[in-house]
Parts: sequence; structure tokens; C-alpha cells
Amino acid sequence: MSRSHVCAAADYVRSISIHPTQYLRASTKEQDASRAHPQLEAFAAERDLPIVATYVENESGATLKRPELFRLLADCRPGDILLTEQVDSLPRPCDEGPIFSS
Repeated sequence: MSRSHVCAAADYVRSISIHPTQYLRASTKEQDASRAHPQLEAFAAERDLPIVATYVENESGATLKRPELFRLLADCRPGDILLTEQVDSLPRPCDEGPIFSS
């Protein structure tokens, strides 16, 4: 994507009040859930996107006992941007029921 496209995208984001947020998760208490914070901040800054909220937790992806994930889901609005280090930081399909609904 060219610099002009990135700037246009950033202007569009600001004009429609999209809120970039970041979700940082590690599976265990011994891991550093914030390890990707500097990279996500830099990614957003390069695109002139101010991160408005950060959600950090150390919880296994195999469980739905993830309070920060549910706080993020409660806070987000249609069209918001979610930055995360890896897609597998988000919920996995499981037998505990659906996380997202339409």
C-alpha cells in the first residue's frame, strides 16, 4: 500500500470515529502478554492511527475465562479496528458456546 493510500485510510478512520484498539494475550502467567505492545504501537503510529484502548491478559486461548477479551467485545463498536499480535490470540471455537453473534 502506498504512503498516500495509508494517509487516506488514516484520514478516513479519523473522520468516521473508528477506534483502533489492541488486544495482547499470553497463555500463561510466566509469559509476557505485553511483548507485542511496542510493535503494535509502531504499526499504528506509522499509519497515524491513535490506539484508544489496550486490553492485556494472561489466559489460555483454550478457555473462555478471559475477562479482558469480553471487556474488549463489550467496548467495541461496528467498524472498530482490532490490532493483535496473532489471530490465534482471539477465541478458538470450542464447546462452551459461541463468542460472537450477529
